Amino acid sequence: GKALPFIVSSTNASNDTVDDDSDADPGELGLAGLEMLLKREETILMHSAGLVEEPTQDNRSKVTGYDISPERLRAKIVPETHSFLGVDHVDIFFLQTPEMMLKFGSNKKQVYEAIRKAFVELETPVSSGKIGSYGITSNNLVAREDQTSGSTLSLQTLLEIASQVNPQHKFSAIQIPANIFQISVDDVFAVVDLAKQNGLITVGSQVFRATSTAIPRLVDHPLLENCDIVAHVKEAFDAAISMEKRYNPRDHRQPSVDDLYWGHIIAQNAERFSTLSYWSEVLEVQVRPSLNRALERLYSDSDYGQWATQYKVTSDHLFRCFSDSLGYSENQKLAEFAQKLDEEIPELYGKRLVHKVLSSWFGVFDSLAITMKHRDFVFANIDACYSS
Repeated sequence: GKALPFIVSSTNASNDTVDDDSDADPGELGLAGLEMLLKREETILMHSAGLVEEPTQDNRSKVTGYDISPERLRAKIVPETHSFLGVDHVDIFFLQTPEMMLKFGSNKKQVYEAIRKAFVELETPVSSGKIGSYGITSNNLVAREDQTSGSTLSLQTLLEIASQVNPQHKFSAIQIPANIFQISVDDVFAVVDLAKQNGLITVGSQVFRATSTAIPRLVDHPLLENCDIVAHVKEAFDAAISMEKRYNPRDHRQPSVDDLYWGHIIAQNAERFSTLSYWSEVLEVQVRPSLNRALERLYSDSDYGQWATQYKVTSDHLFRCFSDSLGYSENQKLAEFAQKLDEEIPELYGKRLVHKVLSSWFGVFDSLAITMKHRDFVFANIDACYSS
């Protein structure tokens, strides 16, 4: 297949990666920061439209609708591309997961008609040089229409729509999951084969994770070494719960017990946290903000100021240990998956899981989209992206 240059995909929506603990909005980096690492001529710059998102109180975003109308596309392509990205040209403009329209009340016929109108609109900025071409990202794409179900779209139909819009259309790329827990291998190969037969660029996404937090992340989790994980976690819970029993607020001016009882709460709800991704989302969206607000009120308290400082350390230790335990559990679950990859590709034996996952998709897609923003995962696994 083609060897593609470095790809940068950008959006101005709030980051919805559940385990992102970065201080900076990824969008703030922009091309100015990337110039230190990349040359523009070596980069395929991609932008997208579709999801309508609104900010939430915790600085994240919530999908509230879907819109690929010509009016919205015009607003996204020229003004936003220039103001947000600081460029006048985007190489590929994607319609982002158009099957989401089905969740907001549209039927399949209406979805395809909306895509047709979008393709018509996108041909104009292609002609004027504002975008190089356009594409589709989808989490539910199959090759042929007779393979579709209620929630899937057909690449065959999308190609037919593009040809009807313009026989010399610039529909040039698709992005689908490269994750066997998200999509079947047979579907992946069928879609990729059809795409390549029609000259489309193929990008595999969600390589290490799927859209659902119930699906384990396909990476080697950074864990505490040389320790009994069960005993380590029990010790952390015991320390937190012991401190929490000593907190008895005098009146309403002090935080309620519920905001400072995380050892008790997590212990009682441990079975709900089936994956590290789900726990990370709850931790960053609910637990830490609530805890930090409560502790801020106590640091200057004459009775509980010192307790608050100590509880901050104790609770942070508990959160790390609980994360370690979930990571250890996921590593155990993924051992069988890794063994199957070894059987399919013997030369991967002894390699880390990230090596196995990346190598298994090389040669299938033209490019793989790697989206890891959690510092621990990046530093623990990014070397595999280079060495693979």
